[in-house]
Amino acid sequence: MAHVTNFLLPNYKILETRSLGALEAQYSDLTQPNRFFQASESFHVRLAQVGWSQGRITYSELCGKIINASVSPGKEVVVGVLGDGHAEVMHNLIPRSMKKGDVILYLPGDESVHLLDNTRIFSVRVPISHARLIRMRGRPFKSTEAIDRRVERSAALDVESLSRYLASEAERVHGLPSGADQIDSIGLALTERVLRIIDQHSSSQREVDPGMLEICRTCDFAIESTNQHYSAHELSEIACCSHRQLYRAFSLIADSTPMDYQRRVHLARARSFALRNADSSVSMQRLAEKFGFGSASQLRKAYVDEFGQTPADSVRHRREVVADMLRQAQTEQVMAAV
Repeated sequence: MAHVTNFLLPNYKILETRSLGALEAQYSDLTQPNRFFQASESFHVRLAQVGWSQGRITYSELCGKIINASVSPGKEVVVGVLGDGHAEVMHNLIPRSMKKGDVILYLPGDESVHLLDNTRIFSVRVPISHARLIRMRGRPFKSTEAIDRRVERSAALDVESLSRYLASEAERVHGLPSGADQIDSIGLALTERVLRIIDQHSSSQREVDPGMLEICRTCDFAIESTNQHYSAHELSEIACCSHRQLYRAFSLIADSTPMDYQRRVHLARARSFALRNADSSVSMQRLAEKFGFGSASQLRKAYVDEFGQTPADSVRHRREVVADMLRQAQTEQVMAAV
């Protein structure tokens, strides 16, 4: 039986559920769409969230074992701090083991499956600037995948201590006249640490021309708002710029061409959709139609070029990882009972 208490600051609204599906819906409201799988006979989860002007922190406290399968949201970076317990993680096809005190970085579009075992986790979520986001989206997946997600120890300790301090102060100062300002001050310090980690890991910060950035922002908004694939001429008209300015802007800001950038955005959305629906059968044709590719074969070729596997391979791998983790949890449970 599952029991969840969702503790939301600053209004202290308490939500409870006894179903795995309700946990998924509740957690997705707090963070991003997730799939959960029960990996022990019973579990108890407590969720808390604190927000400030430039970010939010989600605290989860788990007794028992669950599997959490997710794709990181498209406009945030997440720094996950394992405060206690143990986690086995498959992160972008790379297996990792996390122990108490370990910290890991999640970039937009990262795919991960976690087997969580009696854990306490702080997830620091920070919206990123358009310049950083567009640069990340413009990178080939293989280039992004190669970025080391492990956070070096001194930075990890800094983020962990600030996360704990923010959580404790949020409870202490709730309702006080200066409480919101104090939480915002601590939160901004935490945001600054997270952005520093991002820049160290992904070299995403550089001086940008505001005019060039605005062209990319306008195009990015149009691309993300529809599944239509625009021509370069159409993007130039949308951004009110010349063809030459369009290509120069994407070269400077995204290290990409407008067409490659658009293709990667649509492919990332197709991959996220396929993985979120890994338990059901999503046909290649439906996926192609939904995300604006001319045919299933066109999507398949573009997907393989970007991710090194077909959409069916991605879904199959997600299912296999979850099944392996469930078997691992069941074996450990049997061994513990002997």
